[in-house]
Order: sequence, then C-alpha cells, then structure tokens
Amino acid sequence: RRIPRAGVKANADTLDEVGVLARSVDDVALLAHLLCGRAGVALPGAQGFTPRIGVTLTSRPSLLSSDMLAMVATSARRLSAAGPQVRDVAAWPAGFDALFEAQRTVQLFETARALAPELQYRRAALSPTLAAFLDEGSRIEPATYAAALACGRAASAVIEVLFADADALITSAAPGAAPRDLSTTGDPLFNRPWQLLDCPCVTVPGGVNSAGMPLSLQVVGRPGDDERVFAAAAWIGQALRSDAIAQGHALV
Repeated sequence: RRIPRAGVKANADTLDEVGVLARSVDDVALLAHLLCGRAGVALPGAQGFTPRIGVTLTSRPSLLSSDMLAMVATSARRLSAAGPQVRDVAAWPAGFDALFEAQRTVQLFETARALAPELQYRRAALSPTLAAFLDEGSRIEPATYAAALACGRAASAVIEVLFADADALITSAAPGAAPRDLSTTGDPLFNRPWQLLDCPCVTVPGGVNSAGMPLSLQVVGRPGDDERVFAAAAWIGQALRSDAIAQGHALV
C-alpha cells in the first residue's frame, strides 16, 4: 500500500496494489519510490547487500511444470555458489496451504461487489469468464469471506516460522512458463498466498523452458519489508545473470 491507489478502478480492496514493470530491479525500485514520494532512497543495486535466502516450492510443488522445478533448483544452486546462505524451507507451515483458497475467496467476494454495477447493467459487454467469476463471487456468504480474511491474519501472525533467518524467499512465480500469446495472463496460483499475506514480491528472470518461453523466479519479502526485498532481488538478479553469461545460458 505504499503507492497510492487514488484513481485506480477498485477490484478487490484487500488485495489491490499498484505494481511496476521495468527492465531491472533498480528501475522498478526507482519508479516505485517516485510514485510513493521517496525519490531520495538509494537504489538497491548500489547497496552491496548479500541476502540470506530461503527456497520454498510452497505446499503445491506437484502443480509446477518440470521446467519450473528445474529452474528453481538451478537458481538455488547458482545463488549458493555465489556466496550467500541458501537453505531449503523443508515444510510449508501448518495452515498456510489454506491461503491459496482463502485469497481466491477474498478476491471473488470483493470483486463481485466492486464490479456489481457492471455486472447488473453491462453484463453483455463483459467476457463470459469475468461474468462467471462475478456470479461466483456474489454467491459467497459473508461468513465465508470473514473466515478467509481470518486465515490470512492467522498466517501473518506466525510468518517468521516460514522466513526464520532468511532475508528473502525465492519461489516460482507461476506454475510454468509465460503464455505463448496474449489471450491470457497465465495462472496466478503461486501469487495467491503472498498477496493475502501482504508480502512484497519482485519477479526476476530465471531462464527459459524447452520451448524458449520465459520462466520467472519470485523473490518474496516479509510484510512491509520492501527495501530489503528490493535489495535482495537486485543481488539475486545480478548473480543469476552473471552466472548465466558465464555458462552461456539465456536469461530474458
């Protein structure tokens, strides 16, 4: 919530954020700082910060493509070889698996109400997918919505069980590679738990799959720890790029 949402069409009040896309972590950080009125903050790439890194596949590694699994494992090895402490988060904490469905419940409930006028008066102009999403959200009971919010709060209260001594976590940004066309933005499944937890995330290039499509590594920080996750992502992105160049691999 550091970047103001004034003027942005509301979608899900609990979850809505203004994000930034750029060619480097430094550019992302610079634009984010400007948008929230903090222009004088040092860029993360200049901080000389070497992060302690945790590696997690969440509780649903079976839903990751073989290319994505291999990319996360290879990234962890490359980062470990570059010097920092890298450890596996062996077990997804109890109760955290429920975050996947809880986030979806919150989004469905809030989006159905934010876009209720569009559904009522402009249904024919909506895509069938969006109309069905809003219909599903309108059927969710307030008690179910409240329980989903409580699930997020409960996990946030014990988030140190997940992070422990790590400055940031690395994980998959999606189940697999980027879609081949613009008909879809892909599956947001592996963004859901972090969004409900209010964790700041920076996604950096991780390589390409066997078809040449991009694979992305998600760098996750503690709630409110934006500056440290920027610094960690800058170091991770540079370390992976330097190793890829040395090995003759491609990062896009």
